[in-house]
Amino acid sequence: MTPYDVVVKIIGPIRPVGETNTDSDRLSNLQATIDLVDDLLSDIRAVAINDDRPEASMKLAGETAREFLNNLRDWVK
Repeated sequence: MTPYDVVVKIIGPIRPVGETNTDSDRLSNLQATIDLVDDLLSDIRAVAINDDRPEASMKLAGETAREFLNNLRDWVK
């Protein structure tokens, strides 16, 4: 089971299906998913600021996080 599978199992599906009661639940699931992603992106941002550190391991982690955030920004556009 992947981390994604675990999250979907815990939070539940988010895609609406056109049925009011189901979609109400899925909207709640969507908000929980958004909150989780916001927290995860904040964690990634905290790592990204290390992209200019002199320590090789911190620099690599920072560069990796920065690259992800840049790719995400481009994808969102």
